[in-house]
Amino acid sequence: MTKKVIICVDDEEIVLRSLKRELNEALSGEYLIETVEGGEDALEVFKELLADQYEIPLIISDHIMRDMKGDELLHQIHIIAPKTLKIMLTGQADMEAVTNAVNDASLYRYIAKPLEKTDLILTVKEALHKYFQNKTLEEQHKILQNVNHFLEQQVKERTAELETQKSELTQKNVQLKELNASKDKFFSIISHDLRNPFNILLGFARLTEENIDRYSKDDIKQHVGRMRSSAERLYALIENLLMWSQI
Repeated sequence: MTKKVIICVDDEEIVLRSLKRELNEALSGEYLIETVEGGEDALEVFKELLADQYEIPLIISDHIMRDMKGDELLHQIHIIAPKTLKIMLTGQADMEAVTNAVNDASLYRYIAKPLEKTDLILTVKEALHKYFQNKTLEEQHKILQNVNHFLEQQVKERTAELETQKSELTQKNVQLKELNASKDKFFSIISHDLRNPFNILLGFARLTEENIDRYSKDDIKQHVGRMRSSAERLYALIENLLMWSQI
């Protein structure tokens, strides 16, 4: 489990002892309270804690310090860890410093000195609640982004599949039209080729029937030969059709 730290920065030791005692009491030892005398040391401690995988939800810094002003320290902290919330303590009504901290360090709140315990604890608890609420929202946002990315990929893949299917259907439709055209042409040829032998058969059969008494034996033999030839052609055509239907 990640260790959580609150950093308190002030160049007055008595203030640091008071902050540590009151925060430990109010937060039931849930957080490590790290106290630092001075801005430059605080910046180094902050970097070391991050390097050691500590989670730092909150830093509380005095404004007037000998080595570095509080607004400058919080600005440097914000560059390193913008999600860490910042509270600035000030014994003077320095609105310029507060404005700088708000603009450059996303200051959460400033508290006037001397510190009033109830106000301090309430502010710290609200800040911690806001920090972890923001963290939860960010994690949920990442989950939603991952879900959206997954769904977008699914849509892209499905769209590609549909495009492929559409292309295949288009090709099959073209092939079907070509087959239908070939079929129509084939049946047109077949119907013509079927009619000719039948017309010859019917024609010679009718002539022979109508003139049987006038025809000589040779005439009848000639007509029968032509009818046999037409029948053979018709039979061969039907055989070809049967073979084609099997194919």
